[in-house]
Amino acid sequence: VVRSQHNLLIECKPQAFIGTEENRRKFNAAMVWCAEHDWSFRVVTDQDLRTGSRLSNVKFLTRYARQVVSPEFKRRVFTLLATASPPRTMTALAQSLAPANPAAVMADLWYLAFHHAIVVALDEGPLSTRSTVELSPYPVLEV
Repeated sequence: VVRSQHNLLIECKPQAFIGTEENRRKFNAAMVWCAEHDWSFRVVTDQDLRTGSRLSNVKFLTRYARQVVSPEFKRRVFTLLATASPPRTMTALAQSLAPANPAAVMADLWYLAFHHAIVVALDEGPLSTRSTVELSPYPVLEV
């Protein structure tokens, strides 16, 4: 599976604390570190999370955070997405993985989405089996 080697550091902070002197120092240090290590840095606030469908989608995905998914299943998903023609829906991916019972693998796919191993659009409306999915552009160390 060919994956991008670009990393992203995300700092989550309430909007009310973004402008404090302490956080400005921390953010500057993070930006310097990221620039030195070829990473990107992004601050995400509570306002970002509460926009549109994002918060409800994050809450939905959180239900699957502790799902147990085999390494073999992950490899199959990554291989399928690396060779698939976009756009691919969660349903199409599940059907490719388990033609006899696509619903049986849906929780495993949501787990991978929660852990950013696969990408679903959090801001384009409520997540569903019709949501499009693609391989994460960021390397996943352990899911």
